[in-house]
Amino acid sequence: MEVCNPDSLRQIASTYHDLLTHEKSLDFLIDLLQKDQLHDSLSLNALDKTISFYEHIYKSYLSEEKFSMSNYMRDLTRAVLYSSDALQIDTQRIQVLQKENEQPGNDQSPFAVLVKRLIDSNEQIRAQGGKINRLVPQDEDKNRLLTLDSNSISSIEASIRNLDRLTKTFHEICSGLTTQILLLSDANERVSTQDIENIAYQACDKVYKKEDSGPYESLWDSMHETVSILTTISNSLETGSYDSTTIEQNSKQSIYLIAEQFKTSINQSDVIRSKLELKEE
Repeated sequence: MEVCNPDSLRQIASTYHDLLTHEKSLDFLIDLLQKDQLHDSLSLNALDKTISFYEHIYKSYLSEEKFSMSNYMRDLTRAVLYSSDALQIDTQRIQVLQKENEQPGNDQSPFAVLVKRLIDSNEQIRAQGGKINRLVPQDEDKNRLLTLDSNSISSIEASIRNLDRLTKTFHEICSGLTTQILLLSDANERVSTQDIENIAYQACDKVYKKEDSGPYESLWDSMHETVSILTTISNSLETGSYDSTTIEQNSKQSIYLIAEQFKTSINQSDVIRSKLELKEE
């Protein structure tokens, strides 16, 4: 928003009270995080509404604005690495429950095999995210600029959607497993392999909705596509495919442009007032 059109900034400013409401929702979650009080049963509806609101703001006012590709890529790596952390924690929790059900000499269940493959792929995601982060020009590097074509940006947005679905699905699976564990009547009783798989199907149905093809296809397709996209992005950065020869012109921040316009309008008002006063005399 620092370099967007002043009119766009004015329109965004008109949504200030809505922005403030959603900011309070984020502050609430941050406060719980700092107090180490986040837990599976906590509803994320407020967070989902906040994300939807910001997506609406972007599509309505900022989608046509120019922005720094380097900042965009750094934001991508943050999203990738944070998502990878969340996936690592949740998949490992599921693995622990699965190992409790394993019998010596028996083959792993199909869902246990899927989780293992997803864990391995998540390590690839983490590696590619780290590689992208290293290859993106830093703020102090003014001589190297990036330019991404529309196809690359569309691919990046697809990878973010995939990561969003993956993290939400595994959050739902872990929440369902927690509920299932609490319902067990015997301390020695375990959540069955079939129960784990059923919960996974329910989670996929909830998150993927009409696009759901069950955990074996939906989860793997999302993970596979994300790894492929991030690998392509990191390789393109490494070979200089995104390097731009365009010289970036320093632009004034929109807030300063608006301030100058406001100052000019005040001066014009003063001139008009002075002329009217002279006319009255």
